Amino acid sequence: MQVATMPQPDSSEILRRQYAEDGFCHLPDFFPLDEIQQIYDDEMELFAYQLRRHGIPEADWRDPAGLSSNLRALFNTDMEAYLGAARQSQLLPSIHNLTTSPKVVETLRSLGLEAPVVSTKPVCHYTTEALTIPGGYNRTPPHQDWRSMQGSLDGVVLWIPLIDIDELSYPVEIIPGSHKLGLAKTVPHVSTPMVMDERVNNDDFVPAYPKRGDLVILSGFLVHRTSDAGDERVRVAMSLRYNNAAEPAYIEHAFPTPYTYSYQLELLFENFPAKNQVRDMFSALAS
Repeated sequence: MQVATMPQPDSSEILRRQYAEDGFCHLPDFFPLDEIQQIYDDEMELFAYQLRRHGIPEADWRDPAGLSSNLRALFNTDMEAYLGAARQSQLLPSIHNLTTSPKVVETLRSLGLEAPVVSTKPVCHYTTEALTIPGGYNRTPPHQDWRSMQGSLDGVVLWIPLIDIDELSYPVEIIPGSHKLGLAKTVPHVSTPMVMDERVNNDDFVPAYPKRGDLVILSGFLVHRTSDAGDERVRVAMSLRYNNAAEPAYIEHAFPTPYTYSYQLELLFENFPAKNQVRDMFSALAS
């Protein structure tokens, strides 16, 4: 079976040429393992806070079976708490430090993004069949991320595994060179517009098996999907999106964004906080 790999480039120029041809890069051992481990632990601690709130025994999240046990237990006990922890993981400082790290920014520049800018919040992925949201989705169909970004033509996605990816880890499947198709035809889907284009064939998809510490870079126009091949383990990964503020079409369109951010003025919980709760919190801090 063909696998989406590429040789380690000897220079940034070779990397750029390979990326321009294939629409993706797989860079082994790009991140220090301790940095990836810190992000993973920070994410799992969020779920652990909610497990403790419910009095659910915790398993060792560094063990694949323990990770699956923790997330499934919280998911089955309190789905809102599970979703809240998953959303909160997008806001972790350890992830944002990586997002803007000098090495990441320099790599983006080497691929032609003269002025890299972050497109949106990081996206954290927790993938296994048992964590499928009712009426929602767990795996993505064939798609192009540019439709969600709608920024610079050279926008990219960084896909970063927090566990080793193998044949049964719901690997990302890509079509090398499909970025050259431009914007493909789509049909509606619950997660993202699904590519349905006569130029895209199922037989053209090949899986990628990056390990912890590796970096996979995808063009926003590269057609890719989540494989159906998976077992009871949870695939933990994250993706980061970037535009190029120096790209002419992006400038001409006045730096558009399809993302909408707003907040609710009404209190989420009636009579919270009570008058003494804030005072008591700061009293405890001062003691």
